[in-house]
Amino acid sequence: MAYSNFHGHIASSIEDEIGDVYNNLYNYFGFNDSVQPWNYFRKWLVDGFLAFEIVYNDKQTEIIGFKELDPISLMPGIDTDTGKKQWVQYKGQGAKERKLWDSQIIYLSYSQVNSPMRISYVERLIRSFNLLRIMETTRIIWAVSNASFKTQFIIPVGGKSKTRAKQSLAQLMNSYREVVDFNQESGEIVTNGKPMMPFNKEYWLPSKDGEAPEISTIGGDGPDLGDTESLKYFADRLKMASKIPFSRFDKEGGNTYDMDASGMLRDEIKFSKFVDRLRSIFQEILVKPMYLQMCLNHPELKNDVAFKSGLGLNFVKDNVFEEMKEMELQTKRVDFIGNLKTQLSTMTAEMEEIPYFDLGFLVKRYGGFTREDLKANARAKERADLEKENYSEADIEKILLGADKADFKPEKKEGAADEDPLADL
Repeated sequence: MAYSNFHGHIASSIEDEIGDVYNNLYNYFGFNDSVQPWNYFRKWLVDGFLAFEIVYNDKQTEIIGFKELDPISLMPGIDTDTGKKQWVQYKGQGAKERKLWDSQIIYLSYSQVNSPMRISYVERLIRSFNLLRIMETTRIIWAVSNASFKTQFIIPVGGKSKTRAKQSLAQLMNSYREVVDFNQESGEIVTNGKPMMPFNKEYWLPSKDGEAPEISTIGGDGPDLGDTESLKYFADRLKMASKIPFSRFDKEGGNTYDMDASGMLRDEIKFSKFVDRLRSIFQEILVKPMYLQMCLNHPELKNDVAFKSGLGLNFVKDNVFEEMKEMELQTKRVDFIGNLKTQLSTMTAEMEEIPYFDLGFLVKRYGGFTREDLKANARAKERADLEKENYSEADIEKILLGADKADFKPEKKEGAADEDPLADL
């Protein structure tokens, strides 16, 4: 969780409270179960939208839970009396219709935050996926249908009438008719209601004019099933629509990467930015109620723009490329700072060479560190100095919190009283 740019007195007084509010909301959603947040995120990607009603206590002073709503039942609008945004659920459906303030609704849309547009991540994949599935299915059905060995028998029927010949032909058609069903979900093939495909087939057919039986085999000429270029084309279109880097689909040894930014693929960078955009939208599921609860606890925060813009979530980083990029960039920053400090200098009246730039200025200007990073570093250095002076851990904590250092005394070093003054003589 990240929050910055607050006024100094506010940040120090409510930082712990923000953490408590966040933990409560996290548990209300059931996110302590690792499966639940994934289910919500997956549903949002598939459907394109996700909606919750924020449930308050009777006094409207505290959020006590969330209720998932059907996003299709919600329509955004403006209250004509107050001019504030509101949502109408089941509009035009009589007693079911109700109006909710925007502070009572969390609405996540894949296309735009708080927008009812019905566009999802999966929707862009549907066409490419269906075309690829058709190509795969036709090849499978052709291969299976022609996998069995077929034999054709032509049997003379002599002088049978036309009607009798049709009846015989109808019986043969009914006997040798074949229905092949392919289950798209399980990949199973059923032939005439049976799960197995016969390895050998025989066809017995009448011949009116023939005098002797004829026996021949029927070939299975068709497309070259070893040619996968057409399948590869549609598979590549599906990969492109998914925005996932092609290298992640490669299972032939080309899925390696270098542990530095120079080995980073452009597709990986683009994909990382795409994931960040998804996270920036999905984080509203917790950021919005967290902001609302803090405003209920501290009404003065409603007018603090810095507080609202400073609230956000830090997601666990799972992209090693992003970490390697940041480490390499930081190394280059350090090298640059070192070069500026050592290579640019001035001479004093005593002909003493001194650095032109102050190291602290260079670190703040080019180090890429946040204000919080610099404060934490200063506290760590102060702690190290106090430890060298042999202050106790309890006293160090009090001094770091603002207590006067003069009110505490360093502890006596062990063995100091037993030292022999003549030992060094």
